[in-house]
Amino acid sequence: MKQERTVILADDDVEIRGALRRALKGSVYTVVAESSNGLELVKQCKELKPDVVIADIQMPTMNGMEAARQIVEEELGRCVVMLTSYADRFFVQECADAGVTEYLTKPLDPGMLILTLDCAMEKSRELYLKRKEMNKLARRKQSQNILDAAKLLLMENRGMSEDEAYLFLKNMAKRRQITLEEVARIVIAKMRTL
Repeated sequence: MKQERTVILADDDVEIRGALRRALKGSVYTVVAESSNGLELVKQCKELKPDVVIADIQMPTMNGMEAARQIVEEELGRCVVMLTSYADRFFVQECADAGVTEYLTKPLDPGMLILTLDCAMEKSRELYLKRKEMNKLARRKQSQNILDAAKLLLMENRGMSEDEAYLFLKNMAKRRQITLEEVARIVIAKMRTL
C-alpha cells in the first residue's frame, strides 16, 4: 500500500478547488488545506509542510509564482505544481526559475492530475538527493580547504613538508580523539595569534 501524501490546494476559484479535491478523492493524495490567495497558502505551508502544493498562478494578495518561490526557498513543501490557463516557453522557464516541479493547464484533465503529481513527487525526490550530494561535496571541499590552510601554516612556520604537516595533524587528531578538521581549526587559530 502506498503512503499517503498531503496536498494543499490554492486557487481563488472555489469550483477549481472542488474539481481538484474530487479528482484526488480515493488516491494517495489527501487534501489537508485549501487557500484562495498566495499569502494564506504560504502561511498554511509553514504550518503543515505538505508533500504537494497545487497553486494557481493568478491569485490575489500574492500570485502563485511568488508563493511558489517562497515555498521552495524556505522548503515549506516538498514540491509545487502550478496551475495555469496558458503554458508558453516564458511561463515554463519562469516555473523552472521559481523551483516549480510540474505544471497543469486549465481546463484540468482529471486523468492527468495523479500522473502529474506522481511525476512531481519523483522529481522532488531526485532533486532532494542531488542537493544532499551537493551539500556533502561542499562540506567536504570546505573541510579540505581548512586542512590545506593548516598544513600550509605548519609548513611555513615550522618548516615541515606537506606530508609531515599532514601526519602531525593526523596524530594530533588521534591523540585528542577529534576530527582532522577540528584539529586544523585549532592549529589555524593558534598559528594566527603568533
